[in-house]
Amino acid sequence: MAYLSLVTVHRHRLVYVAVPKNASRSMYQLMVHLAGVPSDYPDPFGRFPRGLNPELSRYGLTEKFMGRDDAVRYQESLGGYTWFAVTRDPYRRSASAYFDKLNRYARVYARGPHLWSKFRTFAGPMQNWGDTARANAYLRRSLSFEDFLQGLQTHGTDIDPHFATQHHLLGEGAVHIDHIYPLSELSELMSTLGHLVGQSELERFAEKKVNVGRNPEKYANLMTDTACQLIDSLYQEDFTHLGFARRKPV
Repeated sequence: MAYLSLVTVHRHRLVYVAVPKNASRSMYQLMVHLAGVPSDYPDPFGRFPRGLNPELSRYGLTEKFMGRDDAVRYQESLGGYTWFAVTRDPYRRSASAYFDKLNRYARVYARGPHLWSKFRTFAGPMQNWGDTARANAYLRRSLSFEDFLQGLQTHGTDIDPHFATQHHLLGEGAVHIDHIYPLSELSELMSTLGHLVGQSELERFAEKKVNVGRNPEKYANLMTDTACQLIDSLYQEDFTHLGFARRKPV
């Protein structure tokens, strides 16, 4: 992955360094809110997660994709802006990517199962044709969590930002990020940002979605010794630089 995704609200001199699978949808919604975009604005997310609607620049809200060196220059040009990001335990982030984004992996590295999942989806009612969750459910019948991780080990994680290391997506230390909070402390981040921008009701953006991380039984079944060893290897940069512990989740 050759770029960082930087979402800026100039009104509040605030930059969000986006990392997919780390409450990024909620953080985009936060930035849209802080920019003062009307609640009835049509599709503010445009091609999300590939970018906010460029027309939102009229509200002083922009998203820029740039390499590490350009990000350093961008930070220098802004001068005095506050940068923040959200990180996540690599075990849970990997599991979330497997459940929600397996189709992105399969369409490149598991073409057979990917085509079969598309066939099964299109064989159903028309209203299900765009149902990615259904397609991923079909894929999981053919590709186990270990298959997915072994594939990333073979081909690399740079295929998609949902699989890339967080350390890389955060600029590998080249840019200074003022506030980096783990997903488990999202409420604390909202409190910090609320003080910065003078708004005391940002807590709703910390509300967690029901996902694999909140289904312990389903989650625990994925975390075999082999799966954990693969995650330890794939995301060693995140364990080293972001402070997450290398131990099998319970």
